[in-house]
Parts: sequence; structure tokens; C-alpha cells
Amino acid sequence: MLVWVVLGIHPSRVNRSRRLAALCSLIGATVTSLPLVAQERAGGGVVDLAQEPDRTLRAAEAFRAPLFGGTFEQGARDRRSVTAWDLGFATSPGLDDSDLQLLGTVYLWQHPDEDHLFRALLNGVANELVYAQGFGGGAEWLASFESFTWPAESGEWIDGVIDDREKLEWGYLRPGLGLGWRKQVGPAQDNMFAADLLGEVGALYFGRGDSAASTFETPDSTLELRLHGKLRYDALERNILELPHSGLAAGADGIFGHRAQWADWGDPSIESHSGHRTRNYSQLSGYAFAVGEVPGVASEHHRLVGAVHAGIGDGVDRFSAVRVGGGPDTRGGESKLTSRPVLPGAALGEYFPENYVLAYAGYRFEPAFFAFVDAGITFGQLDRDRLVGAGRERSTDTMTALSVRLSTGFFGSTRIQLLGAYDFDAVRHGDDGAIAVVLQVSGYF
Repeated sequence: MLVWVVLGIHPSRVNRSRRLAALCSLIGATVTSLPLVAQERAGGGVVDLAQEPDRTLRAAEAFRAPLFGGTFEQGARDRRSVTAWDLGFATSPGLDDSDLQLLGTVYLWQHPDEDHLFRALLNGVANELVYAQGFGGGAEWLASFESFTWPAESGEWIDGVIDDREKLEWGYLRPGLGLGWRKQVGPAQDNMFAADLLGEVGALYFGRGDSAASTFETPDSTLELRLHGKLRYDALERNILELPHSGLAAGADGIFGHRAQWADWGDPSIESHSGHRTRNYSQLSGYAFAVGEVPGVASEHHRLVGAVHAGIGDGVDRFSAVRVGGGPDTRGGESKLTSRPVLPGAALGEYFPENYVLAYAGYRFEPAFFAFVDAGITFGQLDRDRLVGAGRERSTDTMTALSVRLSTGFFGSTRIQLLGAYDFDAVRHGDDGAIAVVLQVSGYF
């Protein structure tokens, strides 16, 4: 299981959307990868592709395949213990302050038995850890920790432009404790249903950016309390590159947050934000993902893929909203990453809507046992800030994006993914339309 996490870094400046995109990807980032994971196939035999040419190899099962006039063999691997890395970049020409965003993370997964689970996404700036320990009947204790700590001023993209007058520094530390219930729902060790309830205590801090206007009022640093309920269902069978091959995944998140100290902030000449309205906030989001055979086609080398993401919120702002944007296509990765709403062609974490819905329909072709090509279209509707004259306003817009992705195994047990996308409705230089390219190289330690 390789995971993609995004840390948005620009040679000259770091902006808030990219850094939060790093967090989105962290919570967000992709768990599609190479055969890092082990034989879980009943019977445990070696698959011979010379005898089964229309078969797609499953995640890390032992196999033998003809390759370049010879024979390539791969043994089974253990999916219960993974330490992986991912490096790359995402680019979206025309973005203010950043045409290039660097990607990088270390991913840890330890699931030695049904009563213990540890998962971590780490890059030093944006980090996420979860530990679960069972105490009988599927019930478990949970401990979590999230952090985002980048000491640089930042702003938000509005139609691809950042207003220097309202840049600020901000970050948080957020530990959590809770209870959950987990059940195996399929043959693979990551086929699970989980229901969790966490109490999270966050230290949310803010500072004035060097380029902020003198009339810009920074938000209050504050203690933030959150009640976070989560549902996760993953019954996906995955292929040799950890892409979903068949099955269903679904889930939901419900969050209620309270900020102990919170007042109006912003700049009246640009945009003011009500402390009263956003002191208490709530949001509900959910997703469903499915992949299966193409009707009437016997070969497993052809797959149909579909996904839906939706969310509603009340009192959310750019520090609490679910981020929607492009970057790595995490749909169909592990359950935590599949929950991230992806809008190909947009920048990572570009939008912070109160309400959104995204629907994806795609097709995958397997030209070789180690390579897969995905192509699809994403439709969406969300509310976003728009530049209007000298000011801005919130509007609900329809979004359409096309995307194509090549995923292939490479030398040294690495995996390369190259994604290209076009968003017809993202704005760059005042015009509709945005191109995005994502390149990633992944491997394991």
C-alpha cells in the first residue's frame, strides 16, 4: 500500500491552499501502489499468466508471467506490515504563487492481528496517526493525532489568485481519543467495516503575515473541541498495483466543532468573517465507490469505475471545511483516502465549500499485467468564492473535469503514476479552464 501525500512547496512562497492541500492529501493522499502486500488468496497457489492471459493479478499474490521474451516471477508479500514512500510533483499552470507543488510522504501500516491496527502518514509538516486496540467482540480503543505546522504566511486561491493583503500564518495540533467497533468483511486484511467516535482537542494558532494589510484582523488562537464520528466500509479486491479491481467501498464523517475563543476576523475592505457564525460548526460528508466488470466482456482487463462524494456544512470556514481539489486521484485507495473528494484539474485543496457533490464515471484498461490506464469524467457542484469587480462573492457553480491516468510498475519494485486532467470551470488568468499534471514515484523500505 503506497500512499500519496502532498506538501505544497514553492521556491519563492508557500500558500495556504497548497499546505492545506497537503493535509487533504494526507488525510488525504493515495494508497494505490506496487505489490507491497501479500498473498491473501485462498489456496495460496502461484498464478501463471501464460495459462490465464485474461486474468488480472491481485494484490501481491505470487505469480509467473511472460515478459520481454522471458519469464518474470514474483513471490507473495505480507500486506499486514507496510512501510512505503512517495515522491513527485503536481503542476497547474496559471496559479498565483505556485505552478508547482511538491509531493512527499512516508506511510506506515501495521495490522498484525484483528485486535491491533496502526496507520500513519508523515511528512513532518502535516502528519496523521491512528492506533486501535481491541478489547473484545470487535470493540476497540482509539487514539489519534493530527498536526499541521508550517511557519509561513499563506492565503487562499480565489479564481486562481491570492490576495496578499489577507495572508496569515496558522496551524494546529489535534490529539484524540475514542471508541470504535471493527469487523472483517472480506478475505483481504484491509476489507473492514469500522464505526468510530472520537473526541478531539485541538490547539489552533494564528499569526499575522508579513504582507497582510494593516486593517486585516487575524483570527484568535484558540482551543478547539471536536466530536468526530466515522463510518468506513471497504470490500474492494485490489490488483497488483493496489488499484481497486472489484467490489464496493463507502463511508461517512460527521463532525461537530466548538472554538473556545473566536471573534470576527478579516478585513472589511476585502471580506469580513463572522466569529459568531463560525464559532460552532458542523459538517456531514459521505462517499461511495464501486468497480466491476464491463457487461458482455469476458476479460478482466476491462473495468468500469464509479464514485460519488457529497458533503453539507453549517458554520464552516476555510479552517474547518472539507477541502475539494485535484492532485493525486485517491478514489479507490484505502478507505481513509477514498473519502477525499477529488476534482481533477483543480489545484490541491483549491476549494473550501460548505456544500458539494461530485460524481465520477470511468473506464480502466490493462494493456500489460503491470500497467493500467484510467480515463473518466467528473461532474460536480459546489459553492466557491469568486472575484467580482473589486470584491468577491460566494456562488454555487457546476464543475466538469476530464482525467487520464497511467499507472505502471517500474525498476526496483517502484511504481510510477502519471495523471493529466482538464477542469473546464476552474479559473486561471480570468478565463475558464485549467490543466493539471501529477507525476509520482512510489516504493517501499
